[in-house]
Amino acid sequence: MTFADLQADYDPARGLILTLPVNVFDPDNGQFPQRSLTVVINQASGEIQPSLGAFRP
Repeated sequence: MTFADLQADYDPARGLILTLPVNVFDPDNGQFPQRSLTVVINQASGEIQPSLGAFRP
């Protein structure tokens, strides 16, 4: 995980959206493929919603 690659966006309906590339261990092949970690922080509700998706450069 490298914070230098962090991207931030704001959607008034969802909140602050942070996206950064991460390497995740794949137990099937022993590799660490790159994925995108997105974290949505909704200040109004206090909800923090993480999700892991396909890597998007």
